[in-house]
Amino acid sequence: MGRRCDQGQSSDVPATGVRRHPRAGREPNPCPCPARSGRLDLPGSRRPQPGERLWTSRLREAGKWLLRGMLLSGEQALAQGTTADRATVTIAYTTTMGVRHPADVTCKPTAHSPDDPTPRNSALVQAEAAYHDVVRTAAEYASARETTRLVAAEIRRTRQRVRTLRHHRIPRLSGELAAAEQSLEQTEHEGSVRRRWASAPAGAAGTGSSRI
Repeated sequence: MGRRCDQGQSSDVPATGVRRHPRAGREPNPCPCPARSGRLDLPGSRRPQPGERLWTSRLREAGKWLLRGMLLSGEQALAQGTTADRATVTIAYTTTMGVRHPADVTCKPTAHSPDDPTPRNSALVQAEAAYHDVVRTAAEYASARETTRLVAAEIRRTRQRVRTLRHHRIPRLSGELAAAEQSLEQTEHEGSVRRRWASAPAGAAGTGSSRI
């Protein structure tokens, strides 16, 4: 069990939360209370995946370029530089372990026409390219996450079927097999007895029947 932090006691614990040893003149490690150490793990919290970290990192970088461009030329420069076309994301599917899931992601950037207005500054050009990377990274992350979800669901269903077979169907079939083998053995025994009776002479048949 972990060591409890008693915040109400102040004899040996100074305001910094460090307990001083009465014999040695040194300070031991601070109190490992999660609320004081700043490492409080909330229920349901999770660590971001590598794809999610890459996506959020590029999103922050694109936001910085966009902010620089708007500071240089104003918010109206963003509206004037917007094109009619949008990026196109194409997802190809494949089948693994009997599960159809996303396999390949293709992101086609926005196509500019000669009539489109040019960006007011280079920061907006960098922002446009950065947001194209954000869209592509987000699509790849979503594809990988959906694949993981589908395959994990199939694994759970397979485990459930295995448990059903192991605890229900296999014992029932084993019992039915044992009963069938016993019935077959009894039938073979009765057949052999009948064959002995049929092959024995008339007098011996009566004697043999008394023995059985």
